[in-house]
Amino acid sequence: EGCLTMLEALVNECVASFILLMGIFIFCTTAIGKVYYVKQPLVAAVIRYCCVFYSKTGPAMNPALGTTWAFFEAGQVYPTESSHYIVYWLGSMLGGSLAALTWSAVDPSGPSGYLAKGKAKLE
Repeated sequence: EGCLTMLEALVNECVASFILLMGIFIFCTTAIGKVYYVKQPLVAAVIRYCCVFYSKTGPAMNPALGTTWAFFEAGQVYPTESSHYIVYWLGSMLGGSLAALTWSAVDPSGPSGYLAKGKAKLE
């Protein structure tokens, strides 16, 4: 595969993180999550799906993991290019935020559902 533009890489990380977290929300916070032997293979399948189909930027889907790989690849030096932080940190955070907002709109177990019911308080 050729080089990606920063936007393509950002979208790749964002979509992979979104799919991963939606899979976790669906399979871990619903009735499916109560059956361990059903939940675990489904979550593993989502992880594998993301690693295979969104592997253009590596299978990190975790900003700290993406930075750790870059750190060791560069000889234990932190990445200095802003593109690394935009792709791996901003992309993952955007994907995670979109997943949380989507899940909140679909299911009351999401963050906005807890706030609406008074189960969590913002300080």
